[in-house]
This record gives sequence, structure tokens and C-alpha cells, in this order.
Amino acid sequence: MRKPTILCVEDELKGLTGREPLLRQHGYDVVATTSRREGFDLLEEVDVDAVILDYRMPQIMGDAVAARQLRRSAHQ
Repeated sequence: MRKPTILCVEDELKGLTGREPLLRQHGYDVVATTSRREGFDLLEEVDVDAVILDYRMPQIMGDAVAARQLRRSAHQ
């Protein structure tokens, strides 16, 4: 049985360094990035069960990333 996978998109590294080990400790696989562009790419490449987004990121807000994921999911 595969572990649930969570994508974390956080523009500040310190946010990821605290969150990622905690999620792994609770049985999740974690894919993490500090880049919004890489976050978009990972949404296309990796089968994720949940996404944790930083709401305020340079050049884009977390709700725009979420809306893109919802559109993608609706077309599958």
C-alpha cells in the first residue's frame, strides 16, 4: 500500500524544513519546493493526494495555484 503523497509549496525554506519532517514522521511521502514554477510542474508530474500551499508567494497567490489544480483535476 502506497503512502499518501503531499506536495508542499512554500517560498521560504524555513517553512519547508519544519513541515516536511513532521509530515514524513506521520507517514506521508512529501514532495517539496520553494518555487511556484516548480510547484506547477510537480502538479503535472506527480500523483499527489494533497497540496499544502503558502498563500502569499512572490508573483502568485496560493489561491491561483489551487484554482489551477482544481481545473486540472476536473479534466482528468
